[in-house]
Amino acid sequence: MNHLKSLMKIMKAAKVISAVAKVSCLIGIILFSLGIVGSVFLYSQTASINALLADPQFDAAIEEVFEGSDGYGDFVLSYVLNNADALVNNLLNFSVISLFICIVGFVLGRENYHYYKAVTLAGTPFTYEGAEELKKLGIHVILYNIGASFICGIVESVLTLVLSGLFPISSAYAFAFPVLGFIYLFLSLVFRYGAFLEKKANGTEYSL
Repeated sequence: MNHLKSLMKIMKAAKVISAVAKVSCLIGIILFSLGIVGSVFLYSQTASINALLADPQFDAAIEEVFEGSDGYGDFVLSYVLNNADALVNNLLNFSVISLFICIVGFVLGRENYHYYKAVTLAGTPFTYEGAEELKKLGIHVILYNIGASFICGIVESVLTLVLSGLFPISSAYAFAFPVLGFIYLFLSLVFRYGAFLEKKANGTEYSL
């Protein structure tokens, strides 16, 4: 009984974590959508920025603004302006990839939340229904993350052909979550066997 209480505490904590993850991903969807809009706007202004950089009067104005400083501010501003194309392109790439990751994370976070909510209401994970739901969740975690990794790689490859100076980031999203999916599949077998033992102990009809 004490072990079940400890397990249910973990389940309740997992429900809270999945709810936080779901909300965080929703916020990420909004922010990275704005990031795409902003980076597209900045991309449309890069020609104007390049024209401004070519103006000798602009260089003189920058030197006048930072006159007497240690030169760090001048260096940072000059670096940002001279690399505006690459910075905007990488912002767009980062926003697109991150948006897709957040969408997948939101879907999985919602499914995780529904599972842990059902388990906490049932008071035990050792049910055939719960084990079946956890198995489905494990399969979804594996498939969604493998699919997301594949699609993000394709999207970034396409953006690399269109945009210059991109720093690849899709590989930085190490999709370790498929491992979580396999853990879910294993736990589903454990919980199903626990349900089997419980029904056997109660003398009710049971099957694996």
